[in-house]
Amino acid sequence: MSTIELRHVRKSFAGNIVAVENVDLFVDEGEFVVLLGPSGCGKTTTLRMIAGFEKPSSGQILFGGRDVTHTPTRQREVGMVFQNYALFPNMTVAENIAFGLKQRKISSKAIADRVNEMLSLAQLADRRDQYPAELSGGQQQRVALVRALAISPRLLLMDEPLGALDLKLREMLQIELKQLQRKLGITTVLVTHDQQEAMSLADRIVVMQEGRMRQLGSPEELYNKPNSRFVAEFVGKNNVLSGIVKNAGKDELSIQIGEGDSACDVVAVQAKTDSWKAGDQIALGLRPEHLYVAPPGEEVQSSNCLPGKVSERRFLGNFVHYHVELPWKQMVIIECPTRLSQYEPGSDIVVHFKRQDCQPLAASSVVDA
Repeated sequence: MSTIELRHVRKSFAGNIVAVENVDLFVDEGEFVVLLGPSGCGKTTTLRMIAGFEKPSSGQILFGGRDVTHTPTRQREVGMVFQNYALFPNMTVAENIAFGLKQRKISSKAIADRVNEMLSLAQLADRRDQYPAELSGGQQQRVALVRALAISPRLLLMDEPLGALDLKLREMLQIELKQLQRKLGITTVLVTHDQQEAMSLADRIVVMQEGRMRQLGSPEELYNKPNSRFVAEFVGKNNVLSGIVKNAGKDELSIQIGEGDSACDVVAVQAKTDSWKAGDQIALGLRPEHLYVAPPGEEVQSSNCLPGKVSERRFLGNFVHYHVELPWKQMVIIECPTRLSQYEPGSDIVVHFKRQDCQPLAASSVVDA
């Protein structure tokens, strides 16, 4: 196993197109880190530089403290799993798993033993003589994974390995993948644009935008304490309201949101590290599950109340999503348990929420990690 370190890594292509800019990242031994971001954010290019498929334009990449920036891929001892699995169609499951071992001139007995071990790990012993076309998508994904693990790599790198699978199978394999990584203790970096996948798999997540790291932290940190509007809107569902700070106290902020005659005042908790002042432009993140609804005139316990009208009601099984229009025509989503959902489209309601559930954010969507 090994650590991974990226020091001031930059990658540009012809025409001065910058794909990755000044990335600093340390991945500890046995850690599972996910690179998350929209298409074109630089996450796959970063993974390819770690693997050795791309050379950084500047900066260093180290494995276990050793500089591998210019080391060829075959000498980096990494296992790679691709989105399309890249299985050899003319080879059986066992032959696919054995391929990397044969390239390393290992004895036939050692190869056979390792293949059997990997087949058992993937629960595919009864499929050893079948070809990829005879397997389901989930089974192909398992073959690709254990083929990468068969060579006992120092690192496991995965580029959207579950992207081609349907939702139910993807969720099942996320659990299997996390359990396997924890069992083997292998340092792992995975690329995805799927926020749910990132949060279910990662010890830490790197959120990327326009080639830069925007925030690094645990799934809980990114969800509950985003450092920018971009992260707040990209990681999970969020309602982001724009406003102006009216008063900045020691522990709380008074904020005016909305426009003109429909503007409303709300109160949010100010973190000790914040430095807001009166007149600052601000954004306020409100997770759908932290918003509550009540009929007009009913007394509520929350600090903040906004009038609204139900625009749409979406039944989603054990919960309902209300799409609510605020007085200044902005829409917010409210997540409510189905048993408590009693409002139909057109209903006037009060949206209420607690000050500690507000996420004060910079009005700009761009903040570097």
